[in-house]
Amino acid sequence: MRSLFSILFVLTFSCLSIAQLWTSHELPASANTGGYGTFIIFDYDDDSDGDVVALSQDLRIMTNNLPDEWSLWNSGIFQEFGTMYDGELHDMDLDGDQDVICYAGSELPWLENLGGFEFEVHVIAELEESRHWNTISCGDIDNDGDIDIVLTQTSTGSASYGLSFWMQENDGTFTETVMGATNGYGSLSQLADLNGDGNLDFLIREANAQNNSLISALGDGDGNFTLQELIPDLDVSYSTEPKLGDFDFDGDLDFVFYHGEGIYVGEKVLWGQNDGAGNFTVHVVENNLDPSDKAVEMLDCDNDGDMDIAYGPYLYINEGDNLTFTETLYTDIDPGYIFDRLVAADIDNDGDMDLLNEEVRWFENPTIDLAVNEDHDGSALPSSFALHPAYPNPFNASTTLQLSLPHAVEVTVSVYNVMGQQVATLADGPMPAGVHPLTWDTSAAGNPSLTSGLYFIRASVGDTRSGQLPDRATHQVQKVMLVR
Repeated sequence: MRSLFSILFVLTFSCLSIAQLWTSHELPASANTGGYGTFIIFDYDDDSDGDVVALSQDLRIMTNNLPDEWSLWNSGIFQEFGTMYDGELHDMDLDGDQDVICYAGSELPWLENLGGFEFEVHVIAELEESRHWNTISCGDIDNDGDIDIVLTQTSTGSASYGLSFWMQENDGTFTETVMGATNGYGSLSQLADLNGDGNLDFLIREANAQNNSLISALGDGDGNFTLQELIPDLDVSYSTEPKLGDFDFDGDLDFVFYHGEGIYVGEKVLWGQNDGAGNFTVHVVENNLDPSDKAVEMLDCDNDGDMDIAYGPYLYINEGDNLTFTETLYTDIDPGYIFDRLVAADIDNDGDMDLLNEEVRWFENPTIDLAVNEDHDGSALPSSFALHPAYPNPFNASTTLQLSLPHAVEVTVSVYNVMGQQVATLADGPMPAGVHPLTWDTSAAGNPSLTSGLYFIRASVGDTRSGQLPDRATHQVQKVMLVR
C-alpha cells in the first residue's frame, strides 16, 4: 500500500558563506565523459588509492599516481557499440575481479575483466535506441548468488517507458521481466537493503498519467517489489539520482535527493530519514534553488563526525542536529556549470573526502593534512577518537573510512558478518595521532567468497602514551552493506 510521508521543513541559514575554496584538478582531457556518461572510483591497480573508471565514448581507466601525474588508458571498446551512458562494477563471473555492466543506448552489455587492462564484451540484450539519461543498477535481486540488473528501459515497446529486471540464470543467460510498461522511470538509486530484511531494494522516480513521484521499491528476495510513494508531484525535468548512506548514524540507509516541484519554482535539496523498516521522513535542506538539475552527494566534508551534503558547487554543512545547515561554495566555478554527476571519495588519500564531477575534474578538500610526524605541533589533531562513516555505503568492491586518533594508540579494526564471524582485519597495532584512511577491499585475495549483506566494522583503541593499555579500551562500530 502506498503511503505519503510527511515533509518536515527546517530552518536554514539564508546567507551564503564563502569558506576556503577547494583546489580544482583536471584529469586527462580525453577522459571527459561529455556530461552524459558515468564514472566509478575504484582501486583498479590494487595500490591502495582511488583510480577512476570512466564510461562514455569509450571505457577509460585513469590510474592514480598522486602526487605525480595520472595515467590514462583507453580501451577502444566504443567501436563495439558507441556511447556507454551508465554503469556499475560487479564480479559478474565470480572470478574475483570487477567487471563492468553498462547501458549503451541500444545495447545492454557487460565487459569481462581479463586483467591487464583487457576486457571482453558480452551483449546481454538489444534495446530500443533511447534517451541517454536512462540508468542502471545491479545486485543479487533473487538471492541466488549471481548478479541481476535493473534498467530504466525495456527491450520491447517504447524506449522511454517501462522498468526492466534482467535476472541472471544459472547458465549465465538473462531473463527480462517488465514492470510499469506505460510509466516513465528515471533517477534510479543503487540497490541496497532499505528495510533490514536481507533483500535488495531501491529508490526511483516514477512518472505516470496521474503523478510524477519518488518511490521506494522494497524487494521480497524473489524478484518481486512492493512500491511506496515517498515524494509526490515532482517536476519531470528536474530530479537527480537519490544517493544512499547512513546520514544519521543509526544503522540504516537514508537518502539525499534534489528535485523541482515545477519549472523554475521550488527547487529543493532533501534528505530522507529511514526508520529502519524502509519508511522515510523527508527533511528539506534548501528550498529556494535555481533549476539546474545538479547532482547531490552525501559526505562528511569537514571531518566533524556528521554527514554534510554537496549539491553541484555548493556544500550544506550540517550543524550537528541533521536539521540545520549552512550553505557555502567549495569552488569558484560558475554555478551554472553542469554537475550531472557527483561522487565523494578520498582521491588523494589524505584522510578527508574530495569530490569528482562528470567532467572528470576533482576538487581537493583542504580540511586536514595527514602528514602527522614528530614535529607536528598538534594544532590540527583530532580532539577525540572517532570512526568516521564508510564511503561508499552500500558498496560492491571496496569502501573507505577514516579513523581519528587524538594521540598515539594501539588500534584494532576488524570486520564481522551478521553471524559474528571475523572476515577481515583492517588495522592491528600502534598508530600515531592523526586521521588515518582505512580501506576494506572485498575483491582482494581471500575475499571473493564474501556474499552480499550486512557487515560490521569495529574499531578498538587503547592509550599507549604511558606504554600500557588502559583497563578498558574504547570501541566504535559501523554497519556497511556489501552489494555484489
